[in-house]
Amino acid sequence: MSIATEWPGSRYCAPMVISAKGTRLNRRGLQTRRQLLEVAIVCLAAHDAADPASANQIAREAGVTWGTVQHQFGDVDGLWAAVLGLILDEWELLPAPSDPSPRDAPEATADRVAAVIDRFWNLLGTPRARAVNNLRTLLPGDRSELESAYPRTAAAIADWDRVWTASYEGAFAGLPLNSDRLRRVRIFLPGALRGLREEFEMSTYADESEGRRGLVEAVAIYLTTDNSQVDSAESDTAGGLSSTRTCSLSSARDVPPDRKTPDRKPQTEKPQTENRRGDERMTAAVDSVSLYRELESELTGPQGPFALTTIDVAGEPMRVYRETPASLDDVLRGLTDTYADSVLLIEEGVEYTYRDVAEMAERLAAALSSDYRIEAGQRVGVIMRNQLAFVVSVMAIARRGAVAVLFNSRETPGQIGAAVADASCVVVIADQTRAALVRESDVLAELIVVGEELPAGPARAYADLVATGSVSGEPAAVTADSPCLILFTSGTSGRSKGVVLTQRNVCTMIMNLRLIKEMNIAVNARKYGMEVDALRDLMPKLSALLIFPLFHTSGLVSLLTTMTSGGFVVILRRWDPAAAIEMISRHKLAMLAGPPMVITDLLSVNPPAEAVSSLVNISPAGQATPPDLVARIGAVLPSAGRSVGWGMTEATGSICTAGGDLLAAHPDSSGPVSPVMDVRVVDPAGIALSQGEIGELQARGPLIMAGYLDRPDETSAVFDGSWYRTGDLGYVDTNGLVFVVDRKKDIVISAGENVYCAEVEYALMASGLFVEVAVFGVPHERLGETVVAVVNTRDGREMTTAEVQDIVRETLAEYKIPTNVVFDLGPLPRNATGKILKRKVREAYPG
Repeated sequence: MSIATEWPGSRYCAPMVISAKGTRLNRRGLQTRRQLLEVAIVCLAAHDAADPASANQIAREAGVTWGTVQHQFGDVDGLWAAVLGLILDEWELLPAPSDPSPRDAPEATADRVAAVIDRFWNLLGTPRARAVNNLRTLLPGDRSELESAYPRTAAAIADWDRVWTASYEGAFAGLPLNSDRLRRVRIFLPGALRGLREEFEMSTYADESEGRRGLVEAVAIYLTTDNSQVDSAESDTAGGLSSTRTCSLSSARDVPPDRKTPDRKPQTEKPQTENRRGDERMTAAVDSVSLYRELESELTGPQGPFALTTIDVAGEPMRVYRETPASLDDVLRGLTDTYADSVLLIEEGVEYTYRDVAEMAERLAAALSSDYRIEAGQRVGVIMRNQLAFVVSVMAIARRGAVAVLFNSRETPGQIGAAVADASCVVVIADQTRAALVRESDVLAELIVVGEELPAGPARAYADLVATGSVSGEPAAVTADSPCLILFTSGTSGRSKGVVLTQRNVCTMIMNLRLIKEMNIAVNARKYGMEVDALRDLMPKLSALLIFPLFHTSGLVSLLTTMTSGGFVVILRRWDPAAAIEMISRHKLAMLAGPPMVITDLLSVNPPAEAVSSLVNISPAGQATPPDLVARIGAVLPSAGRSVGWGMTEATGSICTAGGDLLAAHPDSSGPVSPVMDVRVVDPAGIALSQGEIGELQARGPLIMAGYLDRPDETSAVFDGSWYRTGDLGYVDTNGLVFVVDRKKDIVISAGENVYCAEVEYALMASGLFVEVAVFGVPHERLGETVVAVVNTRDGREMTTAEVQDIVRETLAEYKIPTNVVFDLGPLPRNATGKILKRKVREAYPG
């Protein structure tokens, strides 16, 4: 029986059809309408998700004007709704066989599961299914946005959902099966089958019949095993907090609820009928937060794997994870024991396992101990580009309980020398290029050189130390408050500041990464009606292209995120979009994190869908994400999840993180605060503000640094008691989500690097060639921001942009050089105390 004879979908192609103009279509008009719909389906099916067909193109292919399309359907919304309706009209319900006897129920269940899967599988292989799938990429993923922009299409999608539900439930009518398990399979099955078919089409699996048979058997066993013993508490929880329903048109990620409901707490005890209604009408924006809070509470509760406790630190209470590891070395040794034979790093095509890297680190740690007498708390510098030796060095230093001082390898020779001198390192491990710079700076530190050429003076070859030697013995004793890492953040007077991170800081960051992973698994298990352990077993190990330098917290987070799942990173010597796409495709990489400019570059080359299909997460980080970038990621790579966050080096990375449905529901948010952190918003007088009011964001907790290296005054200036003054302006909403709206600090973030305006101004004024200067940032599509200098020369001297840039280049790194120089703005505006009014300078900037 055709759905068209008994389902509202038949209104799209019924014998009597009213045009968008309100006139009844005659036979010729109906023929034109049908032709347009068939052409639309062909066009949509012929294109792929990376290059979808447009409504105008469909009109051209049909040989009609856009006015004809408007007459028939009104607008593009009407066209898409009619396409979906026509395809839906052709979908026949599965016939329900006669009720079996109880003895035959298991066999009947398996037969009906096979019938449902076969029907859906065959539909997925048709051009109409490809058309529907490609149409999805043209539509907003957010339900409220979809209903606002495409109301008729949204209604057609709802029809698809109802037809799928009716067909599915009819297929299992009369069988003594648990309703909650049936519902979970209904939610999970369409996405699973689409994913399975995609894998077959990419030749991931050789035998499609075996894959389908395995899925049939697994579902049948789930539906028929111990149905009478299903825990009622499990049923209540699944019903009261059931996730968004799916249908054959959209994946569960793409199908938000039918309507929004007021902000409320989740209810876990409801009558069964209300559970089903809640399942059909969940609110994505609200329930993404409610679900997050509920699962976070479970994971961090007294019996959870991330249970919280309160300890005393420097006379003040601090909330921490009860099971926080004692040291970074403990974490790394545990990961090596667990994933010894898994690949950890790939460099220039060579694979290194966790065991390989750990053994090299053991030998280097032994040399640091025996040859250099390195003890716990002493500082060992690392200055090199991303490479295997960087990872080995950090692991070896951690093994000795020493402090890994990670220098910015992009700085100028003078800045590198000054930073190394400030850090008072006993040993510096450097690649041969930076080793020469360290030697030129006259720093009294032993050198270990990665490379074939050693600089003049005492130095040892890194390769010799890691090739042979004994293991390092027992790890050095450290405490939670012992320094672990020192990373550098740009200073305002030409010299960077060392950020001292303790063992507690770093291990808390690792616990956060583990919690984020478990939260994602728990959310998706609830969403797809699966057991958490079952879904965890299906999760692949994360793999990533390592783009951020490892001397940045973002680089360390990328590395440690993959390591916590036993995954691997691929080293890319220098950024090149084409090379990156080739690496992603070759190694089937799952994660890409980088500055927004890197993500923008990748999208701009329109990567082939099959080359980047393995990506499951893309994370712009290191600076403010342009408002449209998340949407562009979704348009080009619709199957990849997105995540954002808010943090800084002084907070060991991220204080907040948002991704998945939570980010989709609150795209401007930086996410909820880590459960071990506190955030408050204060006015200029330091008085706490209410929810929704904009002020300076301050944070406290076990992620906040110990202070700046040997800079007590600057450390004191950024703390209000235990609260760290972030310098960012923002607010916290009623859901507890953080929104960052501006920066209080006068800083430019270009290509992920911090450029303090005062630092560039100092370099210019030190030349004696200018009366006054003002430096600020302006938006840039690729770099995020670029540096602009407004200058007034002394005695009216004429200068070129290149001459001004050369002055800065003498003392600062290349990324800090102004891209634009403005000479003719006249005297710069100042306030009553003589301070230049940057806001007015920016307003006058002609760019």
